Amino acid sequence: MSEDRSVLYKIRWEIFVMAAALVLSAVVVVSIPHNFSAKIVEQQKTQREASKNLSTPIEEQMGLKEGIAGNMTESSVTTTKP
Repeated sequence: MSEDRSVLYKIRWEIFVMAAALVLSAVVVVSIPHNFSAKIVEQQKTQREASKNLSTPIEEQMGLKEGIAGNMTESSVTTTKP
């Protein structure tokens, strides 16, 4: 009879350990992607701001008022003929 109880306690302990491992795994799976995706979004925002800051001086140097992809009028385009 005592052998049966020890087997039951051993089985219960193994079930408890497996359940704890499952809970810890779930916590890790849920927490890591959230932090990772937040970092990616923040990096994308900083890259967009940096690209906007870099594109403004280039447009000014080229003399374009509407931007690189904007419509250019004939007066803003200077052509040289050979």
